[in-house]
Amino acid sequence: MKRADRPIELEPRYPISWKIVGVMLLAWVLTLAAVVGLRMRMLIILMPVIGALLVIYLTVCTVIFLKNRK
Repeated sequence: MKRADRPIELEPRYPISWKIVGVMLLAWVLTLAAVVGLRMRMLIILMPVIGALLVIYLTVCTVIFLKNRK
């Protein structure tokens, strides 16, 4: 008899992807550097948007982690 294949996990073991967090932080730092270097006031709008996305992402991942914790 053959062994049954492992079931596919629909939820990742670690809900936080550190690559995404790193990319968001890098985007925030690059935007800050562009604001300081280019002195473009319009880029200042991007900083809180990127920061808010990072906070929302980390909050959702934390809630998922706490919900699935055994």
